[in-house]
Amino acid sequence: MSVGKSVLLGLKISGAALALIMLAVIIANAFDRPLSAETRAFVERPLPSVPDEQNLFHALIGYTTISADPAENADFRMIGTRMRTAWLQVHKSGGGPLEFPHASGDTSLSFVGDKTELCKPPANGVSQCLAFAAEHRETITKLLDDNAEILRRYHQLGHYPEYVFDIPVSPAGPLPAMGPLFEGQSLAPTEIALLFAHGKTESAIENLPADLAFWRCFLQAKHGFLIEKMVAAAGYRNSVELLGEILRSLMLTPTEYAVLQSAIAPLPADILSMKSVLESEFEFQSTFVVDLGEPPETRPGYDASMEQSFGETMRDKLFRYFFQPQATLNRGYRRLQGAITTYSKSCGAIRATPAAEPALSGLDYLYNPSGNILMMIGAPSYASYIYRLCDLDGLNRVANLQLAIHEQAIAAPAIEEFVKAADARFKDPYTGQPMTWNAAGGLSFDASDPRMKALLPWPI
Repeated sequence: MSVGKSVLLGLKISGAALALIMLAVIIANAFDRPLSAETRAFVERPLPSVPDEQNLFHALIGYTTISADPAENADFRMIGTRMRTAWLQVHKSGGGPLEFPHASGDTSLSFVGDKTELCKPPANGVSQCLAFAAEHRETITKLLDDNAEILRRYHQLGHYPEYVFDIPVSPAGPLPAMGPLFEGQSLAPTEIALLFAHGKTESAIENLPADLAFWRCFLQAKHGFLIEKMVAAAGYRNSVELLGEILRSLMLTPTEYAVLQSAIAPLPADILSMKSVLESEFEFQSTFVVDLGEPPETRPGYDASMEQSFGETMRDKLFRYFFQPQATLNRGYRRLQGAITTYSKSCGAIRATPAAEPALSGLDYLYNPSGNILMMIGAPSYASYIYRLCDLDGLNRVANLQLAIHEQAIAAPAIEEFVKAADARFKDPYTGQPMTWNAAGGLSFDASDPRMKALLPWPI
């Protein structure tokens, strides 16, 4: 056989093989895989529940709404429960805007005045709220009076023992407004600082534990999202910063030290865990995947009059042909379990063996490529977020040491030995070694996030 015929035969064989592969890919993508038993159990699990009157989520929904009903305003959690019930009715009917609907007569609660006249953010990692309040008493008093309802509601948030996002997760679903929440937190430390400025130490000490309790409850959400967890972490950190300034500035009574000690007790595992967040984020992705798997004409809000170009129509058809919803969910669930295993390790272990970024194999581009790529794009790396929680744990440990040093009146020359002798609950969460003590600077640990590093060393 001549060389030319051999080349021609090879091309024919290669072409036939390629055609067979393409045919196999087309046939394979004509069928979705069944949901695994584990995936099905997860996507069909019931929503967690807690009595309405105990659910912080409901309180946060109603936090910025003024009702025409005085009874609802007195307990604004009732506003949130009423809005949640109305939202569920809209969601179940499949129509209407997916937002928390307001009743006739509802208005919004807004901040009054200049927010820059409240306590400023820490300078070089050191809170200066007490000195600021003492210098600007009249201005601060007026701001607090003008925003008394925001402040009252913010204080009341600490009375709810659990946070459960008890509505179906939806791509168009609502979240509590976080901006107004931080307005309340800006008012609260300013109020506490003003009480100290007026010599009302006992009242000031009573307010801070409720503030810390609220953020701890938010951090312990059984069914919440990443953004909520990170907002809660930032809120708790801000409150600990104020506590640090109080300890540095004032001599307290044994009873007051005990109250604060209880408020910053070591953070439990469920506060530091990412498990519920990872599950909620995958739950959100699942609803998105299921929605994409439905024909466009069956989706709420579909408008047949909005014609697509030929190119757009073909693009959508190709995406849908190579998109298998159930296979996508199975892949996402496997990744979820892997992430839970990875991020359930200690802070030191996570840092020592960082999770490898998942990658697609060649076969992933042949079967369900649309779904496989979608899961890669839609699933962020959670390492930086778990480090923020580890850093928060480290800061809480530092604050506990600071409190103990003041309560026991430990002299500067003895602080280093005291820190070295502290038990495991108060050591560096990454290394397991004692916190670093520098007489010129303060306490420190091997933090990961730049925002936490800016607070260290932590002045005693």
